[in-house]
Amino acid sequence: MERANGKSVLDIGTFNGLIPYEFAKNDPCVIHGIDFYEEGIRAARTVFESCNLDSGFFVYDLSVGRDRFKSDFEGKLLKSYDIVLLLAIYHKLVRQMSQKDLHELMDYFIGLSDQYIAARTPDMGPLDKLIRRQGFELVYFDGFNKIMAPLHIYEKVRKER
Repeated sequence: MERANGKSVLDIGTFNGLIPYEFAKNDPCVIHGIDFYEEGIRAARTVFESCNLDSGFFVYDLSVGRDRFKSDFEGKLLKSYDIVLLLAIYHKLVRQMSQKDLHELMDYFIGLSDQYIAARTPDMGPLDKLIRRQGFELVYFDGFNKIMAPLHIYEKVRKER
């Protein structure tokens, strides 16, 4: 989180904005969060009202897919972010979307990152492949938390093929 200084952060599946709030303590330039949980987004907006930071939190059902998402969010998000968070979202969407549609959506979000991806899901295999295919390498792994799935942090090391 200390690497957030001056960076832009996009949190996909932000819930109530707690993780972005921790990033906010390290002076990022922009934080955006998306989740379908309306109460959580309201809470995030309330918390970030007191932060002197460019932020936006959006209620949205990601299961509509990439194309609809891109259309609905045109002009609302940055063209790219330094850090993209995909924490506990993949395994939820896998139950709501076809694999093809889910991978198109994840590819899109991964492609928005210029520098780092943080991901956490019980079965990282498919998501790990999508992330690595876009030129990211694993730089940090925390598998010691018995309550949550392991945290994987990737850094972009090459341009997309």
